[in-house]
Amino acid sequence: MMKRQTVLEYLREREELMQERICPYCEAHLDPGEKCTCRASQGLAEYTYRVVKEDVVTGERGKRVRKITKRNPLDVGGLYMHLGKGFKGAYRVLEFVGME
Repeated sequence: MMKRQTVLEYLREREELMQERICPYCEAHLDPGEKCTCRASQGLAEYTYRVVKEDVVTGERGKRVRKITKRNPLDVGGLYMHLGKGFKGAYRVLEFVGME
């Protein structure tokens, strides 16, 4: 069964589908919903991870899980010291969230 919609809704939906998207960095023509990979190929990609603070001596982990975005890829399960401003001490990478 088809979805009932007004002419105005149909025209808006059609306009969204037909709207041409252009990457602001490399000026590539993109399909609706497509993400450009030019920044990843130039090393400008940003990787997002979930991390938790960990005591180096005892291995005890903190309760608070935080998100961090880095330009360099990190190893999941790896232990890192001083990941950046606001991340003093040792942090364990729990999972990879995504790349932008």
